[in-house]
Order: sequence, then C-alpha cells, then structure tokens
Amino acid sequence: MADRMWKYEAFPSSAQADALDFRFTASRSLYNEAVAWERSLPRFDVKLSDAIAGGVQGADFTWHDERYPYALVPAAILHGAIGAKGDLPKAIRAVISTRTGGKAADLRFRSRLAEQSVTWQVQENGSKATPASLVTWNGGRRAAFRIPNARGIKDGPAFFPGYLKIEYHRPLPDDALVNAVRVKRDLAGRFWIFLQVETEKVKEPAATGAVGIDRGIVNTAVLSDGRVFDVPSLTEGERKRLLRLRQQMARQRRVNRCPDKSACAAHSCWKTSKRYQRAKTEHARLLARAGFRAADAEHKASRVLADEFSLVVVEDLGNLKSSRSARGTAESPGTRVAQKTGLNREQRANRWGSLEQRIAEKTAIEKVNPRYTSQTCSACGIVDKSFRSGKSFRCGNCGLRMDADHNAAVNILARSSNGAALALSARGDLCGPQAQGTSVNRETPTSLVPGYWGVSVARTKVKKMRSDHSFARRLESSDPVNPSV
Repeated sequence: MADRMWKYEAFPSSAQADALDFRFTASRSLYNEAVAWERSLPRFDVKLSDAIAGGVQGADFTWHDERYPYALVPAAILHGAIGAKGDLPKAIRAVISTRTGGKAADLRFRSRLAEQSVTWQVQENGSKATPASLVTWNGGRRAAFRIPNARGIKDGPAFFPGYLKIEYHRPLPDDALVNAVRVKRDLAGRFWIFLQVETEKVKEPAATGAVGIDRGIVNTAVLSDGRVFDVPSLTEGERKRLLRLRQQMARQRRVNRCPDKSACAAHSCWKTSKRYQRAKTEHARLLARAGFRAADAEHKASRVLADEFSLVVVEDLGNLKSSRSARGTAESPGTRVAQKTGLNREQRANRWGSLEQRIAEKTAIEKVNPRYTSQTCSACGIVDKSFRSGKSFRCGNCGLRMDADHNAAVNILARSSNGAALALSARGDLCGPQAQGTSVNRETPTSLVPGYWGVSVARTKVKKMRSDHSFARRLESSDPVNPSV
C-alpha cells in the first residue's frame, strides 16, 4: 500500500477555533521547552522517550501559564510534538543531516506569530483508523470530522465541541487507512486538515516513454518535445496591492517604536496594533493565493507528465547552489550583488524544487549533470557558448536552429541512463549535413495542456485565450527565417 496525503479546508466555529488555539499553544510551548532542554545537552538525543511526552503533566516540564495545564490536552497531541514520531525528532534529524553535521543552536523555537499546527497518530482499537470512524459524510460537499478530546474532559477551554466541518471535495478511498492527522492554521487565518493515508487505489504512471525538462527563468520548464510550463503568479493589481501593504506595515512599525527604551536592550522592539495585524493578514492572504495557484498548476502539469511518461529526466541542481547570494565577505566582497539578488528572486518564484517534488510523487524521476546542456548542440554534440543568443540557439557546425531551452531539454534527456535512443526520438530527425533528405528545422509541438494559452517566445506580452487555466503556453521560435520553428 502507498502512503498519500489528503488535504481539506476546515471551517471551525468560534468555540472550536478557541479549542484549537488552546492546543496550538500547548503543543508550541511543549516543543519550545523540549528544544531548550535539547540545547542544554552536550549532544543531541534523537531517541526521545515517550515517557517524556507522557509525563509532561508532572514536573518534567512546566508551562509558563498555569491556567492551561498539559493535562487538558490529549496525550496524542503531546506525543505528536516531542514523541518518538513527533516533530522534534524530525527537526533534530534534519539538523544532523546538514553538511556541517548540525549543532544544538540550530534548533529553532516556534513563534506564536507563525503558522500553528498540531499532529497526532490515529488508532482505532490498536490499529489504523478507517475513514468511516473519522469522517461523517452524506454525499455532499461538506463533511464532519471528529477531533479527539482528552479523557475525562467534557468542558473547559481545551474541550472541542461537536464535529469539525471540512470541504470534502475528494472523498477518501474505501480501502484507506488513516495513519496521522495534522490540523494547521496558516498566516491568513484559514484552517486545514491533512490526512496521511495508506491505500492501494493509486493512479499508476504511464508504462513507457521518457521526457527531459529544462528549468529556466523566462519559462519555468521546457520539455524535450517542445511543450512549455509556466508557474502562474499574482496579477498586476495584486502586485500593487501587495506593495502598498508592505509599505503600510513598514510605516506602522516605524511609528510604533517601543516607548520604554530603558527596558529594551536592543532598542528595536515595537508596539503592534490592530491595523498592523489586519494589514499583515491581508498580506498573507495575497501570498497564499499565489501559492494556491502555483500548487494547482504544478499538480495538473505533473499529472499530465505522469500520464504520458514513465520517466522524467531533470537537471541535478542540488549541488550548484544557483540561488546563493553574491554578497561575499568583508575581506572579499562580491560584485553585481543587486543583479544576483533579482535573479535569485526569479528562481524562487519559478518554484523549481516544488515542481520537481510534484513530479517525483507521481512518476519516476532521474537527475543528470546539468553542465553545458544549454551550450551543446543536440544534433551534432558540439559545445560552444557562442551558439546561444538569449532564447535562440543556432549551431555553427550543423546549422541547427531551435529554442535554446528546448535544445537544453533534449540534451538533458540524452544524458539519462538510456538517453541515446530517447534523445533521437525527441529530436525526430537529425539536422544539418548529417540529415539526408530530412528537414533542417524541427517544428515544435503544442503546449503542455493544449488550448489554454497562446504566446510567442519573441513577445513578452501574453495573449489570454482562456481564464480558467493559466499555466500552459505554446512555444514558438523567434527565428526570423522560419517563424514556425
């Protein structure tokens, strides 16, 4: 059985939101106290005992606010914070797995101003729970989800009344077994439920076929068959609104400095306000909207790739540190720092790593060395950086003319384990003197999801064809000799 994650939006009442906030605070406080305890140790203790989570009601940990004792919170939530399968051991392993081996000071405390979440393992009579025991559904768009309470707690601030309403847009499979549940409140104030599920009803990828993908700045991803994928972003009006909100928050922080300078050693604290919190919430909602659009586009594009190909070949960008800052050090300062900062911002906006992760969740993926893929002719194999000019690639040896990212995608496919035959099928035919009776140029196919957007690479202004899907574009060459290529 395969592990999958189901995500639903939740709509708690005011009383339910208060009960969830109580649990968020308890989990965060316990986690922070455990982090402080780990920092005091001479070395990391990854194998945290479950007795720590079970004995937090006693003297092992003391919460700063006595009005909210840990005994009111279900023990499963406490185990989800610092237990053997909780968040703290995962954070310790992530720190240890870094290049430098990690140190105790690298463990971060959780802030009350950040996203809040609680996690717990689900069991039903000693085994994994079924959907019927957690979700009450009558066939509509809404369903009721059961949130556990601590034993013996029937009222009070930690008691969760009733069932939690969720947007049940995708029902769980009949054979699903729920392992764990996470409830999260994002910065925009919305609540989400994540269900870790084991099921055998998983859509399998295609049996054959392979494709290479070149990731870039102008286009997020270009396939070796010529199709293009672009991550959608905020509209022009939303960008202006985002800039105004950031200016407003900066102005409010500047005028609301802490009046008691003697009590503040750093002299940098400031007094918040309700207007600042409203601006911060709206700012988070705009960013969340952009994230939802991008995630939706990535899921749809990765599903298209999984349905058509059994193998996706990408560049191994993990060790290149392409988004590292060019600031340098005091002894050796960097150059063109502002330009590199803008390039790094564009790279992060294209979400290369997120797209790769979505693809890996649905089909097999292979990483290859990306060096000189954009300077190598995919037809004759000659490497020369002068062949590429912006988005155009023109080989001086064999006369190949095609989009530069398309050429790089074909080279990436050729570097896979059985790339020779795959690259030949991706090119269609050879170009230049090696080709006998074949075309000099290869016409590129349509977009990744045909019929949604049409755009020429030579133009920067996009002509909108349909408004419901904004992530696929058609790739056309800017070659003045043969515009259709």
